[in-house]
Amino acid sequence: PPKVAQDNARLKGMAKARTSLTWVPWTHRRLTEGSGYSAGVESPGWYHLLFTAPDRPVVRWLTRVAASLRRQDLPVSSAHIIEAARLAQSLAALRGRPMAGLDELSEAVLSVMCDGSAVRAAAATREVLIGEALGSVPDGVPMVPLDADLRSAAKSLRMAFAATPRTLALDLRKPRDLAKSQLLRRLEILGITWGRRQRVASSGTFKEVWELEWDPEMSVQVVEAAAFGTTVASAAGNALLGATDSLPQVTRSVERALAAGLSEVVPELLGILDEQAAREMDIVRLLGSVPALARSQRYGDVRGTDASSLEAVTRAVLVRGCAGMPAAAANVDAQVARTLRTTIDEVQSVIGLLDERALALWNGALRSALATRSLPGLLAGRITRMLLDAGELARDDAALRLSRALSQGTRPEEQAEWIEGFLAGDILLLSYDNALLEVLNEWLARIGDQAFVDVLPALRRAFGQWPNPQKTDLARQIRDLGSPTPDRSGPLEEAFDDVEEVLDTVSMILGGTR
Repeated sequence: PPKVAQDNARLKGMAKARTSLTWVPWTHRRLTEGSGYSAGVESPGWYHLLFTAPDRPVVRWLTRVAASLRRQDLPVSSAHIIEAARLAQSLAALRGRPMAGLDELSEAVLSVMCDGSAVRAAAATREVLIGEALGSVPDGVPMVPLDADLRSAAKSLRMAFAATPRTLALDLRKPRDLAKSQLLRRLEILGITWGRRQRVASSGTFKEVWELEWDPEMSVQVVEAAAFGTTVASAAGNALLGATDSLPQVTRSVERALAAGLSEVVPELLGILDEQAAREMDIVRLLGSVPALARSQRYGDVRGTDASSLEAVTRAVLVRGCAGMPAAAANVDAQVARTLRTTIDEVQSVIGLLDERALALWNGALRSALATRSLPGLLAGRITRMLLDAGELARDDAALRLSRALSQGTRPEEQAEWIEGFLAGDILLLSYDNALLEVLNEWLARIGDQAFVDVLPALRRAFGQWPNPQKTDLARQIRDLGSPTPDRSGPLEEAFDDVEEVLDTVSMILGGTR
């Protein structure tokens, strides 16, 4: 090995650089062997109990295991604890040990508390063997600037760092709750998932629900993220600027920046987005970026974010995508057609969030695509349905196109794809259009047995997406086709055949009698 004098000679004359050290809290998980700690132990929770329990460590350990089982909704009683303690002590006596150790306790838990199930035993002891103990460092210990800014922000927002999960419900109309949401989203950008968003039953956009759980390993992640900046806001902004290699990435970065309140980096991201969109030749990727941009403009409603600068960029992307869509949709195989159809559906779902000029531009692109020759049946049917629902296509014209697509000169597979695209979406308006229903009915009546088997998967995809009440209503409309006075009694009477059983069940649930 090199000597000290050699190291000093090599370092002599080099420029000095100031460095600083910091500490991160210790945890039982970090002290285990699995964390890579060279002096790690297998069960820090067990040794912590041995050093802190004033008496009867065996019973105390089994009580903790029983509590862990109960938290997982597994049945265990005090009798299990007593019998497990007796078995562990008996095993220790047979092996000549003065007290039951971890081996004897594990065997007793497996046999008595878990009925021989190794899976239950592992689930019961994993939490207790390691534990969730979280240490702390004194306030005077030097910290990296990012960590200091994070702790200062969390303290001002009254968000405590805890290793146990808890639910946090936020109302984005309140400034403090909005600041909490922005902090959690900025940390999420940095890869520090202190909070995880949960599903919200409300249809409004002002409510968010997070589950907070501070993993001690996140202290290391904070140190690693310090390379991006000295504050949470600047670090998150720089991280977003670094994720701009492709159009989908920069579009996603714009959306996340607005949601996290990082308005300082939005202008630069928009400039990158404009450059990426100008160079992008893939129409699917161009159109695929529109939904995120359209949603981003909605953040100004609830979050108070100024998203007006997005309008010009969104329109430029939409113009480029609409200009290239008709050519991109022609002469493509089935896989590309399905990908493009998904993208078109996504744009259609958000086009109403933009202004009337954008809507007119989009409908014009759909009409141009529909007029293109060699348009796959899946896309032709879907675009026809979109224009029909938007009032851009007359119902007689739609019925004529449907009739041509289902003519006998077209292969059954192409007919099924056309129908699959045409029937996608809500069926409510379509189910009351007798002209369209008659065309579909005639086609199903004349199709051959083998052809029907071939097109059945596509038909199931088309009809399987609707709720049962809509299917029932559609069946009623088809049954009454051509009838001068539709008979509405049949299905209704059938629907009320089991009304007595339904009422009896409801009465039983409510605790009453009929």
